[in-house]
Amino acid sequence: RNHVALLPETDPDLCKRVLLEAEFFGVEWLLRDVKHQTLRHEPYSAGERGRYSGWDPSASTDVLKDPARAAQKFDELFGGLRDALRTGVLPS
Repeated sequence: RNHVALLPETDPDLCKRVLLEAEFFGVEWLLRDVKHQTLRHEPYSAGERGRYSGWDPSASTDVLKDPARAAQKFDELFGGLRDALRTGVLPS
């Protein structure tokens, strides 16, 4: 299978529903990729919304190279998918 995350950029509500359904149905590869991609753009995406985490991505490039570790770091920083959706970190 070819796994590519293509979420609707112009419809944030649809994007949120897709992510919540992915969590419900256990589509871990999609959630991991979204968290990894979001963390790669942090603190910029989160900082614009006043949710700067204080994490310096340049100091932890090894975390960004591994999607699984990046997803764990995302959960540490933002409290998981639901908290990230609620606070506006996602969709970004």
